[in-house]
Amino acid sequence: MELTIHLDAERAQKLTYLQQHSAQDPTDLLAQAIDQNYQKLRPSPESAYQIFEEFGLIGCMDSGASLPMVDHPSIREQLQQKRQQGTL
Repeated sequence: MELTIHLDAERAQKLTYLQQHSAQDPTDLLAQAIDQNYQKLRPSPESAYQIFEEFGLIGCMDSGASLPMVDHPSIREQLQQKRQQGTL
């Protein structure tokens, strides 16, 4: 894509400075600026694992040996405690 832009004097000076100190041409500098702003506005999505881990839903839990037999009340209690602590 071909693009023509008009810069005010201050930005023209900044572009000249960047060119001189980075040895990059204006096309590369503009591409970098676009990529950086794009990443700020549209961050990469986190995986479900990262989101669950962030909220404390992945990890270890202390429980007795009977957990497989009575898992629902035990897990429910753990989650209720997290809610009360404000960590869930």
